[in-house]
Amino acid sequence: GWDADFWFGNETNGDNVTVESYGLYELVLTLDANDSTKGSLTATKLEGYFLVGTIGDGDTWRAESQNKIEVSGNTVSTEYTWTQKDSADWLGADQISAVKIIKVDEKGAVTWYGNATNGDNVIIPEVGTYTIALNGEVVTATKK
Repeated sequence: GWDADFWFGNETNGDNVTVESYGLYELVLTLDANDSTKGSLTATKLEGYFLVGTIGDGDTWRAESQNKIEVSGNTVSTEYTWTQKDSADWLGADQISAVKIIKVDEKGAVTWYGNATNGDNVIIPEVGTYTIALNGEVVTATKK
């Protein structure tokens, strides 16, 4: 809903936000509380394991920083709750969402992990809370 004339840049002088290298970044736009035509954009490089996919209720395949997965020993897992079907038009009638786990290293290289069959997306079939786990190179989704 924003007018194309509104451009948001860095906090210092409004210039372009520069990213340091290849990788996964979280972009945050902070609007001025008194004037929504003014604001600043920041880019933070992310590292670690992340849940990615059609998360929430949009068509965008994405990772979000709040979907970072903590690693404890050899366990790489997280819980995520789906409350409604994603609106992605490519998801089938029997699918709520499709997810993978990615690992982003310090150089920005990304490794994708999917299902055991062919490494493709892990399908979430119905609403609910799931444990999403990475075992070796295979991701599973178990409804709680």
